[in-house]
Amino acid sequence: MVWFEVLAFALLLALPAIPSMFELRKPQDDGKLAIADGYVRDPRFFGTSFRRMLAPLLVRADGDEKFSTQIVWRDTEPIRFAPNLRVEDGERVRGVLIGDDVRIGDRAGIRDAFGRDHVAVADGAIVRTAASDGTLTIGSDVRVLRWIDSEGDCVVGEGTVLGASASSAALLELNAGVRFERAWGRPVLASTPNTVPIPERPDAKRSVEENAVHEDLIEHRSIVLSAGARVNGSLKVYGDAFLESNVHVHGHLIAQGHVYLGPGVRIDGNVFAEGDVVFDDGAHVGASGYKTVYCTGVAILGNAANVDGWIVAEGGGSVV
Repeated sequence: MVWFEVLAFALLLALPAIPSMFELRKPQDDGKLAIADGYVRDPRFFGTSFRRMLAPLLVRADGDEKFSTQIVWRDTEPIRFAPNLRVEDGERVRGVLIGDDVRIGDRAGIRDAFGRDHVAVADGAIVRTAASDGTLTIGSDVRVLRWIDSEGDCVVGEGTVLGASASSAALLELNAGVRFERAWGRPVLASTPNTVPIPERPDAKRSVEENAVHEDLIEHRSIVLSAGARVNGSLKVYGDAFLESNVHVHGHLIAQGHVYLGPGVRIDGNVFAEGDVVFDDGAHVGASGYKTVYCTGVAILGNAANVDGWIVAEGGGSVV
């Protein structure tokens, strides 16, 4: 009876491992990684909500040359409208500024600005929010306290610190030294003369040779994909992913460590990393937009690195 009890106890211990043994022998969970691209909040939520609140004032602006009024949000905010609205260099202005063409001077300080055609913020200014139904230009060393949003192209100058969100329905160009948390554009494009610091190549147990072609890849440690390699599906890595120049992944890249995208690397799907993501020159992510790049660490962008959709960096993002 003792041997029977021992055997029964051993079988009970082994029982949870039996499905794992079947999975290892004949994998059933190694297919393509299905990610719902549409399951995401509006990346331009702040801008669209702001426009909705301003809608009654914009109707009035169609018939008035200039006006001043107040609106009650959390606080009572003064409103100022003029077709060509100017804030002088060094001036400090409270409230919401609305115009067709809005220009904020050097080192000026404002709360909120909205332009129906264009908004331009000069060097060294401090802005709480800025939105434009046309183009938006942010100068160098500007400090954005909350968010910016534009329907047209948005260009952000060197050294500017963006707030919680920067978004554009068109091009969002970030120049050298720009720092951000969330950026969304079609595309987000980095422009810088500086060189990306290449992270140390991981001590990978597996390397994919040059110009090799693979279907879906799953690696339980770190992996290196040599120059020109192609993955026709998705890549899932339980360590770091180091992709050398001109690697092309047609699906998603999911890593539990850091990700390095070498020069000219192209990821057609999304990138999710439980570490940092480094984009070398010309690296590209995204073909459909929205939930494109997410990392729990930092995101570093080199020259001409571009993302069609969203970059969310919990540790902060920057252009070198």
